[in-house]
Amino acid sequence: MPNLMIEEPTEKLLNGIILPPMPMTLTGVNSERAKPEPSLAEIARLIERDISVAAAVIKAVNSPLFGLRRKLESISQAVFLLGLDNVVNLVTALSLRSSMQAKKFPDLDRFFDTAQDVAVIMSSLAGDLGVMPSGQAYLLGLFHDCGTPLLFQKYPEYQDVVRAAKTTVNRSITVVEEERLGTDHALVGYFLAKSWKLPNAVCLSIRYHHSAYDLLEASKRTTQRDEDINALTNAAALLAMADFISYRFGHREEYHDWDLAGPSVLGHFGLTPQAFELLEKETCEKLAD
Repeated sequence: MPNLMIEEPTEKLLNGIILPPMPMTLTGVNSERAKPEPSLAEIARLIERDISVAAAVIKAVNSPLFGLRRKLESISQAVFLLGLDNVVNLVTALSLRSSMQAKKFPDLDRFFDTAQDVAVIMSSLAGDLGVMPSGQAYLLGLFHDCGTPLLFQKYPEYQDVVRAAKTTVNRSITVVEEERLGTDHALVGYFLAKSWKLPNAVCLSIRYHHSAYDLLEASKRTTQRDEDINALTNAAALLAMADFISYRFGHREEYHDWDLAGPSVLGHFGLTPQAFELLEKETCEKLAD
């Protein structure tokens, strides 16, 4: 069972990787959101002050993702129609994408399109299976691989590490990264999420998102019912499923995580292979709408 207490100094664990700071717009939005009675009008005003974010929000809310019947023309409309959580999640997604634009990462747009797909799939599955809040599921899907561009920027040989991981059976990519680089993308993503003040449950889930098999196997061997570990296990299992559906939907290469964890994930959620195929089909149809 993974140790949930991460006590080593951040600098040592990050191995010298510099995390992008949380953008001022998102800082302001989160500050207002944390108030006992947050003002939707003030949140709209904060977003409107950042022209690039405001334009991206309007473009996103008018995309098929939200399925609105009429196009929105203002941030105020978006905030009041979509609700606080949806808008803040959207601003977080756009802020993460913007913060990574300067990173020397190949095909960054495709990377974030995939992250967005996984986030939407996670949110949908969370609603269907009822195992975690849909907002947290969305953030986990969005941020789960956010450490990857940062590793690529620091380590010129990172593509070789990824290629090696893809050809390594029954060993997680994070294990290969740790052996070759002394750190891994899940750990870097954990600290980035912490620095951006994401919920602690999301941060821990990012840290252990390639540990679904280990967590599920450990849960079979213990009668202890720790709520944090149960939540972490649910999140890792849900993300393994969402990642697999995303790879199938996008016709991309698959990591070996599902080969190892898939049967345990289905058993954990009480799904037969046939039931999972139906769930996968329904989820992909939602994504394609």
